[in-house]
Amino acid sequence: MKKIIFLLSLTLIIVLGSGCNFWKNTSPQNQETEKAAENPIAQAFFNFDFSDGAAKSFVLPLDSGETVYDFLKTLADQNQIQLEAQESSLGILIQAINSFTNGQDNKYWIYYINGQMAQEGVSTQKVKVDDKIEFKFETNPF
Repeated sequence: MKKIIFLLSLTLIIVLGSGCNFWKNTSPQNQETEKAAENPIAQAFFNFDFSDGAAKSFVLPLDSGETVYDFLKTLADQNQIQLEAQESSLGILIQAINSFTNGQDNKYWIYYINGQMAQEGVSTQKVKVDDKIEFKFETNPF
């Protein structure tokens, strides 16, 4: 009889222990932690080269569907940069960043994505995870 009670107790402990472990692994908090570890924060990198030796860099969190212009507006709203832009039939045109205005000293704001000159305007170019966007105030190469 003592043997049966011992075996039943041991079985009960094993069953309860397994249930607790199952509960721990399926709890919402644990699932969120695992999800965060699998999916690091999506971000994009922005750099501004003012051609006078000054530069500013930012790392910004990324939501899907944001354009380069959305990020520029965010930085301007946070007073990180001063932005002058003009809407045209071609989309948004950047006129000035901080006190560097297009045409000044025959230089213009040209932007690059991952080291390549952008092929779209700031208002249509979608930003992807880990994109490196660089604005350079430089002589127009055209």
